[in-house]
Amino acid sequence: IIGTGPMVYRGKIYIGCLNGLCYQLDAVTGTIEGAYGTVHNAINIAAVDRKKKLLYIPTQDKIVGFHLVQSKVSVLLDTPPHFTGHIIPLFPYIILVSSKDDVTTIYFYVLEESGEQFTVRLGKQTQLPGTLTQAPVLAGGLLACATDTNLAVYGIHPTNTKEIFFPLGNPIILPDKGKVFLQFTNLMRNLLVIQKKVIQYEIPDFTKSSSPELTKTLDLNLPKITDQDLFVDLP
Repeated sequence: IIGTGPMVYRGKIYIGCLNGLCYQLDAVTGTIEGAYGTVHNAINIAAVDRKKKLLYIPTQDKIVGFHLVQSKVSVLLDTPPHFTGHIIPLFPYIILVSSKDDVTTIYFYVLEESGEQFTVRLGKQTQLPGTLTQAPVLAGGLLACATDTNLAVYGIHPTNTKEIFFPLGNPIILPDKGKVFLQFTNLMRNLLVIQKKVIQYEIPDFTKSSSPELTKTLDLNLPKITDQDLFVDLP
C-alpha cells in the first residue's frame, strides 16, 4: 500500500509504502528497480541532498539517509518531537520542522562528513508563532516558512556552521488565519504570499544592510468565488 507521494530525482521515482520500504522506480518504464528499508513506515515524501546524493526518508522515529551511489545508510537521526514530516536538505544542513500548540519550531542540523559516514548534530533552532500548514520553501540560500498566522524568511550561511542562519527582520503577522501559499519569484528578488490576499515582498540586498528586512510591494484582495461560480452550463 502506498503511504507517501512520489519524489522524482534523475529519472527515478521514490515512493514510500506501508511495509517499511521506499521503492525506486524507473520514471519512464515504471519498473521497480529496488527498495530502501527503513523498518518504520515513511510518513512523508522523501527528499534528496543533490550535492552529497543522500536520499532522506522520514519516519515517525528516525530520519534515514541512504547514499544513492553506495546504497547504504549514511545518516541516521532521531526525529524531533511533533515532527511534521518535512525535510529540507541543504548540505551541510538538514532542516526539520515540528509544530504543536500554535508554535512551530525549525531545527537546523549540521552534517559532518567522516569518510563514507556522516555524523549529525543540532546546530540551532528557532520558533515561529502559529501552526505549520505547508512545507517551508527553499530557494538558493533563502528559506521561507509560513504558519497559519505568521511568516518568516531566513538567509542560510552555506559554510558558517556556527552562525548557520540569520532572519530577514522579525516574523510578519499575516492579515488572515489559514493555509498559505509561498513562492519566490523574479529570480528570488521577491516572495509571493497568497492567503486571502496576494502579498508580495521584496527581498533585501544583504550586502547593503546589516539588518535586512522584507519590504511589502504589493497587497491585493482575492476575488470571492461562490459555489455557483464554479458551475459551467454545458451546451
